[in-house]
Amino acid sequence: MSKALAQCAPADRHVSVLNKLAALAAPLAAASTVDEAKAVADTAKAIELWARRKKANRPIVVQAMEYQRRAQRTMGKMIQALYGSHGGDRRSSVTVTLETLGVDKNESRFCRAIAKSSDEQFEDWLEACRNGQDEPTQSAAVRLHLGAHLRNNSGNSEWYTPQVYVAAARDVMGGIDIDPCSCADANRVVKATTFFDEQQDGLAQEWHGRLYTNPPYGEGTIDKFSEKLLAEFYAQRVKQAIVLVNNCTETKWFQGLLRASSNVCFPMGRISFWSVRRPSKNPLQGQAFLHFCFRAQDGTKFRRVFGKFGVCIFKG
Repeated sequence: MSKALAQCAPADRHVSVLNKLAALAAPLAAASTVDEAKAVADTAKAIELWARRKKANRPIVVQAMEYQRRAQRTMGKMIQALYGSHGGDRRSSVTVTLETLGVDKNESRFCRAIAKSSDEQFEDWLEACRNGQDEPTQSAAVRLHLGAHLRNNSGNSEWYTPQVYVAAARDVMGGIDIDPCSCADANRVVKATTFFDEQQDGLAQEWHGRLYTNPPYGEGTIDKFSEKLLAEFYAQRVKQAIVLVNNCTETKWFQGLLRASSNVCFPMGRISFWSVRRPSKNPLQGQAFLHFCFRAQDGTKFRRVFGKFGVCIFKG
């Protein structure tokens, strides 16, 4: 990154970096050679590394990674067109080699792999990454063309709450009557008396009793679950609730939940979610537990139990 950028104030640097990322769209769209697409990928990688060192906001890191994946996918399509299915391994049959392009065999294989995913699949995945459901890493990109995208696995690739936090929620509320956004795998840990999976559509059901949920973080979906929770809580069908969400404090839905909650816990560190088919992972963004209750003693217990995870704030 430039010396002038390093001398800027932190907030100005972040704005400047976002502008630099936005400026990559035009050269990527105009790229007609592997070298031109690779230049975009290399620039985006440099921005990502800078953002991580400076602990920049998540959108900067994700957007930098997104431009890398887009540029690498473009490279993959170009390499495929140049070399066919062998991807440049048969050098004698072509004039231009991977070496002259500045691309090694491993990079060529990766770029061609992510180029195999459909445009719709690729864009859906990037949207999920922006919303915190996945990370636009190279390994995640490769899984796209293998059919392992989180939206194509009937819920088996969703990320679930670790047992230690669910046990704490059960301790606070004395049990969990309902999880409106779950599945059979997740409920083995949550142990809710009633749970609704994607097919049953928890948004279409009435919610009652003591509720725990870690709703999907996708844009639009999280808004609907937040509105539904508030409606059920204000109707007093939900007597007590603990909700785990990304701490998107700038969003309308988070502000609405925060305003209605009695307590909030900001865990120290990012939560390592688990999945049936994938290793546990830490998301790029931090989380928050929001607690909804009508009795003061329930709030006191929440702060005592969840205080071991991070800072708890009493809102009254």
